[in-house]
Amino acid sequence: LIDALSKVIRDGSIHIDIQEFKTVGLEEDARSTFETALASRDFLEYVWKGEQVEFFIDLMKRTMLLSEWGRDSYLIPSLLRDTYVIPETGIPGHRCVYDFSSGFLPNGVFQRLLCLCVELSSRNGNGSTNLKLYENFASIELEKGSLVHLLENKEAQAI
Repeated sequence: LIDALSKVIRDGSIHIDIQEFKTVGLEEDARSTFETALASRDFLEYVWKGEQVEFFIDLMKRTMLLSEWGRDSYLIPSLLRDTYVIPETGIPGHRCVYDFSSGFLPNGVFQRLLCLCVELSSRNGNGSTNLKLYENFASIELEKGSLVHLLENKEAQAI
């Protein structure tokens, strides 16, 4: 199980042989997965050798490691690499802070919250439009006219 998940959730700059994917015609799919965190169904089929693909996709959805992204494409938030820099003017709007400063912010909480928001957005028909996604920030329209900003601050142990 862990081996199968680690074929997808890994550091692509170290653990991926892009030539292998080029040989089978999936170079763009592999680049998309590890550069934009968007994995195609074909990419997942290939890395899991066509075995139990539905099970692994369902498992990753249920554990909030993956969200559907359009047709035959999936967002894997833990693969996001670009870091958002907060503007000096701050981020406008109401605030809700999940403060873990008295303990620690567990790894993966932000990514799972992001999966939930993407899922809710797509259920409400907003799909993948008007989204801004970073390793530590997301801006998502959950409903028409209802924009939510998520920001992970590791130093403050808060989201």
